[in-house]
Parts: sequence; structure tokens; C-alpha cells
Amino acid sequence: MIYRFKGRPFEKLISGRTNKQFGMFDRNGEYLTNDTEIAERIVAVGRYDYVKKEDPFEVKEEVEEEEVLEEVKEVTNKRTCKKCGEEFENQGLLLQHYKTEHPKK
Repeated sequence: MIYRFKGRPFEKLISGRTNKQFGMFDRNGEYLTNDTEIAERIVAVGRYDYVKKEDPFEVKEEVEEEEVLEEVKEVTNKRTCKKCGEEFENQGLLLQHYKTEHPKK
């Protein structure tokens, strides 16, 4: 389980037992830990907001592969020839086109 806490950005977490730093909030003011003992100690202090406990291996949502493949195809960049405007799937095909159709003189 991952425990998430909110605090001030870059605030240090100091152990009351050893008086040493054991963690620090990030620039968004969040501290993540998967250690239950540390999480219980932070909750006991009471100065920080306990946001949520999440399971990183929990499957959030089932998505069909076809939907993902369609989204990936839409996102992929097509390469366009600057001289004639023809589109290609990848950079290699575009370079091959430049070499054969638009050779240097």
C-alpha cells in the first residue's frame, strides 16, 4: 500500500526518536511512503493531512486493446514532405522519399 500525506513543500520529516530526518515533502507538498510504521507515526503526530491509501497493483479500469491501439494511431506523428506535401508513417520512409524523389543536383 502507498500512503500519501500533504504538508508544506520541501518540509523535512524529523524522527522524534532519533532526531534525524527520515523524509521530505516534494515540491507539490506530498510525501509518499509504503512503510506502515512510518505512516502510523506521521498520523500520530497530527500535523500533516492524511490524503489516501492506494494499492499500486489494483486494476483501476479495464480498457480494451482496440481502443488503446486506436488512440496510439491517432497520437503518432505523420511525417510530411516539405517539398511536395506527401505524408509518411515514419522518418525512414520520409528520408527515402527525399533521396529518390527530390535528389540534390
